[in-house]
Amino acid sequence: MSLPFRSHRESAALPFIYLLLFTLTIPQVYAREVRVGFYENYPKVFTSDDGTPSGIFVDILESIANDEQWTLYYVHGNWSECLERLESGDIDLMVDVAFSEARDEIYDFCESNILSNWAQVYTRNNLEIDILTDLNGMRISAIRSGIHLTRLEALIDGFSIDCEIVVVDDYETVFSLLQSEEVDAGVVNRVFGHANADSFNVSKSPVIFSPASLRYAVKKGCNADLIVAIDKCFTVMAEDPGSIYHQTLRKWLGETSKFTTPEWVRISLFSISTILILFFAVSIILRYQVRRKTTDLQKANLELSKQVEETMKAHLDLKRSEEIRIRQERISALGQMVFGIAHDFNNMLTPILGYSDLILENQLTVIPLKEQLDYVQIIRSAAADARETVKRLQESMRADTRTKTEAVLVAKLISEVVGAIQPIIKSKPENIYIPIAAYHPISHVQ
Repeated sequence: MSLPFRSHRESAALPFIYLLLFTLTIPQVYAREVRVGFYENYPKVFTSDDGTPSGIFVDILESIANDEQWTLYYVHGNWSECLERLESGDIDLMVDVAFSEARDEIYDFCESNILSNWAQVYTRNNLEIDILTDLNGMRISAIRSGIHLTRLEALIDGFSIDCEIVVVDDYETVFSLLQSEEVDAGVVNRVFGHANADSFNVSKSPVIFSPASLRYAVKKGCNADLIVAIDKCFTVMAEDPGSIYHQTLRKWLGETSKFTTPEWVRISLFSISTILILFFAVSIILRYQVRRKTTDLQKANLELSKQVEETMKAHLDLKRSEEIRIRQERISALGQMVFGIAHDFNNMLTPILGYSDLILENQLTVIPLKEQLDYVQIIRSAAADARETVKRLQESMRADTRTKTEAVLVAKLISEVVGAIQPIIKSKPENIYIPIAAYHPISHVQ
């Protein structure tokens, strides 16, 4: 049996037909479109003079995208805008994001540490500071929504530093404010400061803080394939001294390997962290003690107030009792004085009334003239004594407490007393045991 005959032209076309069929059977590989957010943070990421994205993170990402057949679309904005777009899903990937536990809750980070960084404090020209507490009373500029700002605020609260923070959108504005002396100090990442400080009239201080691992990030739970591919490619780059990773470090920073935190920096940060922990612990203890002492003092003040109130009340009661006692004593003294005055006046009225009665009873013609004159003399003497008593009473009412003395003739005083009581004696002779007739009422008065 003979085989079918094919022409030479048909035989030549068969390989092309087979090749076409083979090509059609190969699965088509579509390029992955990736929207990348970037901002101005020279030399890590920035817009070059020709308007295209450039920098360390862009160079590394371009190399990975070439290997993974990604098509990159860059979306420019400031730092805060880029983070908002990443959270909302308007971009797929964000470059140059400092890792933190708080951010790990809302973003997924690559495992690889692309670049190590920390915050560096710069000041306006000729202003020198040595430690963080020297920032007290100053105006400090920092980038909005940055991790260094968050950690700066924590340190300020921890050390009770009184200062004003001015937030801006990029690090270049921080240096511009320092140069124009609108602020006293500014916080930038050390890579930006190293690359840009010479272009501004600013001073670098020895104050550093906030160590950070810079990485690529995606929205939480999204675009996991991007993170996996970045970690895979970067691991290979880091091990190859001739890779784009080491080339871009040499190009932009003059370094041949990944930034590593110096030993003295780690020791300093550890010491500062230890001091902060001790400071917070001591602060909590002191606050507790102050609170307890304040409570004790308030209780003591309350007790003292009660004691003072009770003492004042007792004092007022004692004062009222004293006033009542004094008033009673005065009334008693006044009563005694009235009683004494009444007694004295009775004694003085006795001879006046007695001799007046004798004169009236015996009539003036019966009693001899001399005896009448004696009676009148006794009456006058009693009236004079009454007048003296009234005078002394008036003087005592003038509150004159001075002691007054006067000479007294005892014989005359006795004679006056005898003369004063003679009417009583005559009216009741049975009360007399010694005759007094021999004693003339006036004869012994000198």
